[in-house]
Amino acid sequence: NRNRLQSGLTLLEALISMVILAVGVLGLAPVLVTAVRGNVASRENNVAVNLAREQIELYERMDPLPVLPFKSGEECLAGGSFTRTTYIVDHAGDTTVPEGSCQINVTVSWHDVANLQRSNRLITLIMIP
Repeated sequence: NRNRLQSGLTLLEALISMVILAVGVLGLAPVLVTAVRGNVASRENNVAVNLAREQIELYERMDPLPVLPFKSGEECLAGGSFTRTTYIVDHAGDTTVPEGSCQINVTVSWHDVANLQRSNRLITLIMIP
């Protein structure tokens, strides 16, 4: 009669519960790895866009602009893994650019954690002062 009044888990039931919990938690591990990789890729993309935007803003404020067409390159940016190439051209150098304006092309490249080449490009038109 004493056994009937006892409630709770036996050691075997507790072990089985822990195994089921462990299998469930291990099932979430790939999701965690994917989320971390996504965060790294997003951070790298944001750095690249900010580097390109920074360069465009520099030339938008510049008066006078360098002699066109203009091309420059910078390496080892933002910790050493990003490369930025800037190309500025006017209508004389590219007839698709409207007269009286110039086109600023900024491309930022880097290698991701899988060593794949990635890049972002921002293009804008500005009026020639």
